[in-house]
Amino acid sequence: MELKVQNLASEDTWKDIVRINKGFRKDRVELHIPRGKICRITVGKNSKWVIVHGREPKDNVIQMDLTTRLALEVETEQPYEFSLDQLPWIKTLWFPWKASDPMYRLPAQLSIVSFFLGVVLGVLGIIVGLMPTNTCRLLEKPLTVSSNFPFRAWNSGDLWKEGGEDAERGKKRADVVHEVDAGVVGKLAQQCGADTA
Repeated sequence: MELKVQNLASEDTWKDIVRINKGFRKDRVELHIPRGKICRITVGKNSKWVIVHGREPKDNVIQMDLTTRLALEVETEQPYEFSLDQLPWIKTLWFPWKASDPMYRLPAQLSIVSFFLGVVLGVLGIIVGLMPTNTCRLLEKPLTVSSNFPFRAWNSGDLWKEGGEDAERGKKRADVVHEVDAGVVGKLAQQCGADTA
């Protein structure tokens, strides 16, 4: 459809808005495009994503700001052949990323980056959460605190039994050491007595 380009009101600039009367607000197959829809507007080989709004006068005029005119390489007061295509729903989610106004673009970019970071951290959290179920199997194997004190993590009865047996063996070894020490001390005392006499 052929539309004549005019300037847009200052309050609508930097918002990726174009204004077209509803009689000319149609797509390639002549279907009506409601107000507020995000569309791809094309002139020749140039295109831009815009939000289409209405205007009261029933003439074949399209109003757009300087940013849109530069992207489409058009000039005011000149007629051009325009085509409009509504964007699919998934692409409309991407629209704020490409917005001209940084007040809309930067928060949108941060939110998309935050979303992907949240997905990555969520997956890592699930992986870490599943790891203890695998390490529990390792605890079922015999572990040793020292070479003389083996135990099994899940059998406390065996733990106390083996600990008690080790304590008894340790007591017997201590008695033997005391006896050996006493014998050595006695022999030393006898030698010292003989030397002094």
